[in-house]
Amino acid sequence: MASNSDSSKNSRGRRFRTTARELILRWRYRSHAGRLIRRHRALRSLDVQTSSFVHPLALTAGALATIVVLRNTVTTVWAEIISFWCSSIGIDAVVRMRPVYIASTFYYLVPEMKIVSPLPSAQALTISFVLVFAAMLVAYTVFRRFLPFAYLIWAIGLIQLTAIGSFYFSPTAFPYSIGSHVSSSLEVVLMLMVVIPLLLMIAYYPLNFSLLKKLALTFSMMTMVGVFAPHLYACHIVLLSAFSVLYMPVLFTVFGLLPIVLMVIAIYGWGMSWVQRY
Repeated sequence: MASNSDSSKNSRGRRFRTTARELILRWRYRSHAGRLIRRHRALRSLDVQTSSFVHPLALTAGALATIVVLRNTVTTVWAEIISFWCSSIGIDAVVRMRPVYIASTFYYLVPEMKIVSPLPSAQALTISFVLVFAAMLVAYTVFRRFLPFAYLIWAIGLIQLTAIGSFYFSPTAFPYSIGSHVSSSLEVVLMLMVVIPLLLMIAYYPLNFSLLKKLALTFSMMTMVGVFAPHLYACHIVLLSAFSVLYMPVLFTVFGLLPIVLMVIAIYGWGMSWVQRY
């Protein structure tokens, strides 16, 4: 009798676990309203397979070693590009290389610029306030059908209004110059170039792509960052020299490292669309 009772309890336990598992699997693909959550079309054909673990270690070590060896060459080329555009446009800027030491023997060079950083006038503050307020009003009334774009305008507007208020109440307390902004930003970009291989070691190198495709993706990302960054911050120098440092917070927050990261993500998505080996 005890054996029959234990068998009945085990049978009920198995049925309960099976039913619970079926309910969990059923609810997994339901939204909060009970509707079916369909799989995104990009995931329907995604067949992820892993490759040898040699690829992640070898490619990451090779990419990091290349960056370490060429670090000062890259930053020196950045300085020459920025100096070329400043002299071509007629901006008086002195560019030199500043060493940054991590240990007593290891260092990297960062471009450092001496350039006039104009402060905004009262008229510039007024015009900027009117333009930002008008843009936010248009985004609220006209672009409500395109809410992501309207939210972006509102985010940029709030940052700019904060900058306007700061310069209005304390016009000389702004601690940054154009040179320090560009120098620190390029230093962050150099750190990003070190981080990229580490991210690919986790998110791309283990996948079953050929070694040539992994090298091509790494080269594409590094080349894009290395070429785009100095031209981007040369544009920052031109805009800030022409319209004052009033717009530095927006350029730093929205139009600085963010577009570079978005381009890295776009190249990664392009690489994920390549055909894997089977």
